[in-house]
Amino acid sequence: MALVRTLSIDNNFIPWLLWRPARKAGESPPDNFTFDGPQVVAFHFVANWHGDNLNKWKTLIDKVAQQFAGRVLFGLRDISSIAQFNSNLNPEDFGSYRKGLPPRIYGKDCEGRVYEMHKLFSAKYLIEFCDQLLKEQLFQAVVVGPTAAQDSAPRNYFELREQC
Repeated sequence: MALVRTLSIDNNFIPWLLWRPARKAGESPPDNFTFDGPQVVAFHFVANWHGDNLNKWKTLIDKVAQQFAGRVLFGLRDISSIAQFNSNLNPEDFGSYRKGLPPRIYGKDCEGRVYEMHKLFSAKYLIEFCDQLLKEQLFQAVVVGPTAAQDSAPRNYFELREQC
């Protein structure tokens, strides 16, 4: 399934650059696009880029998005809209624009839990992040027992917390 970059506006009037399936010839675009799977969203200073066209980052996301087509939705948004993505995120916490600065990458699983990618922004680490997001292996926790043999297997921290 080939993906194309599409500029979309969501229900909150926030512009997104989305990697979506290509439309077939003669097919009109859907009125609304929904995706219930995991998301990977890059946040950058899109509205205030000072001549930096972000092509380096868009190309990298494009490459990885093609690998995860149909399984993970990829998007790029302006950093000013990060609080609408998750209320715990504040655009003021991210400083100011610097040329060549990579975007901030966040993943959202099917339950709406948000994870930040804390590694260098490269294709290798973005692929690893997506694989872990799909397998629900991000934010792993272990319940430590009296001995190492009694430790629990690594599990998603949120699921572990809900169990207790």
